[in-house]
Amino acid sequence: MPRRDRHRTKPALPLGAGVQPRRVLSSPQDTPWPKAQRLKQRLTDALDARLADQALLDAAFSGLADPTPAADEQLPRTGVPLARERQLSSAFIRIASDAAGTYGTRCSTVVLVEQLGTRRQVRVVERSFDESGATSGQQEQYLDLIAR
Repeated sequence: MPRRDRHRTKPALPLGAGVQPRRVLSSPQDTPWPKAQRLKQRLTDALDARLADQALLDAAFSGLADPTPAADEQLPRTGVPLARERQLSSAFIRIASDAAGTYGTRCSTVVLVEQLGTRRQVRVVERSFDESGATSGQQEQYLDLIAR
């Protein structure tokens, strides 16, 4: 069995039009986490505003960089202490070194798909961050998908 299929517990879902913040966090894609809901709303607002590509990309990265924690009553109960749950509840996580070590967001990826006639162009942009949370690099790739 190919490696990517080994851990799949649900069949792959096709992506429709609109905002798809499916991998904001490492949990099932339909988990109503506050950070996923906030990010989806920010991206929906950016799409509704019909922003140009770069402004849309900036809005997406701004949402992914949001350090705002969820209110305690919105926090999921995953079994970790409440203080740690608060730290993990923001889209952009940065936890200073402690007994468990340094933990936080190390990269954020935005995928934009644009219909261009009979083909789609996929733009994948990934920003990486150092231990302090500062941007340490950016990679960008374009892919052309041709309809059959």
